[in-house]
This record gives sequence, structure tokens and C-alpha cells, in this order.
Amino acid sequence: MVHGPCGVINPFSPCMKNRRCTKRYPRDFLKETQTGRDGYPLYRRRRPEDGGFSTVINIRHSEVVVDNK
Repeated sequence: MVHGPCGVINPFSPCMKNRRCTKRYPRDFLKETQTGRDGYPLYRRRRPEDGGFSTVINIRHSEVVVDNK
């Protein structure tokens, strides 16, 4: 799945409502999974310094399939 760009970079993205991404991007780094105040899970996302991984993947537009079901 590809999401973005949204936020300050693209405030008119379809996911934006009241200047915030409705899909909760960008996500914060967390050392362990937590439950938010609304009951929504906040999954662990480790920083590279804490043992997480980071990578850059370049894709062509022909590799992205739009699925509007």
C-alpha cells in the first residue's frame, strides 16, 4: 500500500480533514505496542537507533495498482 504525500506537503490530499491525516500518518515511533485512548492500537515502530530498520524503495508508477472498491 502506498500512502501520501499528505500533511503540510499536500494539505488537499483526500485523507486530510481539519489539517490532519485521517489515516493517522505519519505514525510516531513507539518502543512497544500500546492501546490509545480511543481503543485503537498503536503498534510498535522502533527507531533505527533502537533496533528498527529503515530503507528507501523507488517504484515506478506502472508498479502501483489503484483499487477503488
